[in-house]
Amino acid sequence: MALKYDGIWHSAVCDVCKDTFRDDDGYTHYADGCGLLMALDDAHWAHDGKHAYCPKHWRLVCTHCGRIATGASGALLAEGWLRHGDWYCPACVKKGDIWGTKTY
Repeated sequence: MALKYDGIWHSAVCDVCKDTFRDDDGYTHYADGCGLLMALDDAHWAHDGKHAYCPKHWRLVCTHCGRIATGASGALLAEGWLRHGDWYCPACVKKGDIWGTKTY
């Protein structure tokens, strides 16, 4: 697991390249998991509750259709992946499936 809790501290390590997450202040450990997840989001790390992925190695799963994509964060965002609470692939975004109503 890349999201770790040792009984006191929460930390994250990229599942692909094993880089340890460091925030802008150099911190690698957080007293609470929520604080860590917010810091990961701010630093463009992807996470799914068990795993963490640095911006070079995102692994996204579409909440609606289950499509999986991997790659650099910039490339996946340019492809059309969207976070609306959860992650949605470009096809589901285009169809409007992220709002619970299909537009096709």
